[in-house]
Amino acid sequence: MSTPTWEAWKKNKNLSWMPAPTSEKRVRKQVVVEEAPPVVKAPPKAKSDPKPEEIKLNESIKPISAEAAKQFAKERHQRVKPVTDFRPVRTFGKNDIWAIDLIDMSNRPAVNNGKEYHYIFMCIDCFTRYAWAIPIVTKEMNTTFDVLLRIFSEAG
Repeated sequence: MSTPTWEAWKKNKNLSWMPAPTSEKRVRKQVVVEEAPPVVKAPPKAKSDPKPEEIKLNESIKPISAEAAKQFAKERHQRVKPVTDFRPVRTFGKNDIWAIDLIDMSNRPAVNNGKEYHYIFMCIDCFTRYAWAIPIVTKEMNTTFDVLLRIFSEAG
């Protein structure tokens, strides 16, 4: 393969570097700077373009006053107050009222000793606020009944 001449390098515009013509046989990198594209001016506006005052709003949207806009902004940007007034649960002692739920974890089952647990059986004693969370494989009647018996035996 022959080495191209300086004129051949000059003709090829796609190269990002080219050897510099020197009396010695050294090669120097030169960056080719492309010319910026010409600035295109926007065409003049036609006389038929509506002025900002002439633009019509949707008929269903009505303008609001400045005071109403400030009130709306104030309501939208104020802090959210946490809800603290819950309806009380009246219990008279331990094991009086229990809250029981079954949590479905089928999309991400827990694996333990080769078993995939797809559900979590939750039980909370409302008086003592003691909670049980027991993983179960299926939500069949026999499985949930066995878990309830286990909780009853632990609770006393």
